[in-house]
Amino acid sequence: MVILSEVISFVYLYGVYMPLKVHQQFFNGVRVDVNGNDVASSLLAMLYGKFTGNAVLDLILTSLVVIVGFAMLTALGMMIGSIMSLFSKRNQWLILAAIGIIAIFLIIMLGSGNLPACIWQAS
Repeated sequence: MVILSEVISFVYLYGVYMPLKVHQQFFNGVRVDVNGNDVASSLLAMLYGKFTGNAVLDLILTSLVVIVGFAMLTALGMMIGSIMSLFSKRNQWLILAAIGIIAIFLIIMLGSGNLPACIWQAS
C-alpha cells in the first residue's frame, strides 16, 4: 500500500501537476519550479529536493523518505489498533472522546497563548 500510494503520487505529479504548471507557465508566465526544483510538489520536496544536487538522486531519496514515513504511520496505526483492542467497545469510545476533547482543549490553549511559561522554557 505504501509503494502504491507513492506510485499514485508520481502519476499525479507527472501526469497532472507538471503539465498544468507548464501550461500556466506558457500562458501566464508562472514558473514551473519552486526555488529551482522542477519536481517540488510537496513540502518535503521543497525542503529536501536539492539535498545532493543531483535531480534523480534527490527524487529517489525524497521518495524513500516518503515511503519510510508512510510505513511508520502504518505501523503506528497498527500499534494503536492493537492497544485499543484490549479495551471494550464502550471504553474505546470513551478513550477516543477523551483524546478528542483534550486535543481541542490543547489547540485552543496553544492558539490563545495561555499555556504556562514553564512549558516553553528550556531547562
